[in-house]
Amino acid sequence: MPTVIATVSSDEKEALARAAGAHHVLQYPSAALADGIREIAPDGIEHIVEVAIADNAALDVEVVANHGSIAYYADNGGDAFTAAVRASFAKNVRWQGLLLYTVGETALRAAAEDVSAAVADAALPVGEAAGLPLTWFSLAETAAAHDAVAEGATGKVLIRVADEG
Repeated sequence: MPTVIATVSSDEKEALARAAGAHHVLQYPSAALADGIREIAPDGIEHIVEVAIADNAALDVEVVANHGSIAYYADNGGDAFTAAVRASFAKNVRWQGLLLYTVGETALRAAAEDVSAAVADAALPVGEAAGLPLTWFSLAETAAAHDAVAEGATGKVLIRVADEG
């Protein structure tokens, strides 16, 4: 089983990361964040999942393992990032962007079915106790749901499109 190291911005998010199963949780901003990561993973991180690539590319290159990968699927407000060329290629780093809208209908359908089955089987718990708070809105409240996301809601913001029945 892989070791999961999470970086978070608050005590609240630290509690959620631990509830979700992170083995180690480090808070940022911290001048010693790279040192803390290297203490846990002295050979580097094999796979980094990044949501703030513009802010964290330098840190990622610093702590990624040789032949490691850095996958990013969000930009946290940045529209470009810069990475150290020599440090990246010296470690044979693979940068992988991911946008769900472009992976293809077959892959999206398979992923939705797999995630739905995992949730139904309780293999992928959700809710605050599992580290993934859910905030629900009705279809009529779609604008409020958008505002909640824009304001940085923690967890998942969901819109109920039909009554349960």
